[in-house]
Amino acid sequence: MEHFTGNWRWTFVAGSLAPMLLIIYTLHASHKSLHTKAEFSAEKHKANRKKNFYPQLFLAVMLSLAVAAEIMVSSRLALYMQKIWNYDMEASSLYVTFFFICMMLGRLLFALVHFEKSPRFLLSSSLLLTAASILAGVFIHPLFLAGSGFMIAPFYPLCITWISSEFPEDLDTAVSYMMATDSLMLIVMHLSVGKLTDI
Repeated sequence: MEHFTGNWRWTFVAGSLAPMLLIIYTLHASHKSLHTKAEFSAEKHKANRKKNFYPQLFLAVMLSLAVAAEIMVSSRLALYMQKIWNYDMEASSLYVTFFFICMMLGRLLFALVHFEKSPRFLLSSSLLLTAASILAGVFIHPLFLAGSGFMIAPFYPLCITWISSEFPEDLDTAVSYMMATDSLMLIVMHLSVGKLTDI
């Protein structure tokens, strides 16, 4: 992109145009229902928060673990290829590209194909296959690490969809738990993986 713009700053400006256009598009009158606030009493909200605390916290922790695994692989894969497999910078960066290509293909698959299985089954399968792929990448061949992007790809959007359907009247609380546990898990992941990398 920098080749066309001549300046890396313009590359970032060009990259920001897509989300800006999406924001403008959501303001169109046909999307008015998306901006309508749900109506329910404060008492009901408080009761739902107490009743749904543990299920929401469990889902938040599961989601934060998946996000941490996704970021761990994508941020450390190039370094792993350089240290363990003696790849140069260009070749190791190619594996990170493969990871994100696999992730894009995985999300496109779930966007285009409707699976009859329950969200719980799909989420569990995604986690198990991701764990198996990461283990295979460590003990068999690093291409499996890149392939883990395909396995983990549907987890985040599926989890958001499931939470939205399970807790429609308490979604703000569920999302708050998710954001908080995401932040905490990412801090723990970067500290622990950083320490292990230094050993």
